[in-house]
Amino acid sequence: MKKLLAILSLTVLTFSGCSSSVWILISGDSEAVGAEIFIDDQKVGVMAKHVADGSGYKEFLVLDGDTIRRESTGLKPGHIFSSAEIEAPPGKHKFSFVNRDGKRLGKEIIIERGEHYWYVSFENMKIRHN
Repeated sequence: MKKLLAILSLTVLTFSGCSSSVWILISGDSEAVGAEIFIDDQKVGVMAKHVADGSGYKEFLVLDGDTIRRESTGLKPGHIFSSAEIEAPPGKHKFSFVNRDGKRLGKEIIIERGEHYWYVSFENMKIRHN
């Protein structure tokens, strides 16, 4: 609930013009836990560790022709993932993530007003953004 209120507050600030920065909400895989976040080579944050409690996790069976397969939604209890919230000024910037093993992911991204949700995967060596 606190996170939802924070997101709503930030959205209101962004659209009201009271803030010249844009908030970026980042989630990531377990390899991103502890990764340092850089904007234009300046450190702005660290990816925090989270452990899923399993709420929302459901398993079900799917009939696909003559085959039955097991699928699931949500995160299994104990699943480790990472997240961070950072601010960035609008414009073109170089974003970098460096994990604890020294792996580096980087991408130049143009930041515009609005909501930004990213996913960082060191397992797949990709940054997905909207």
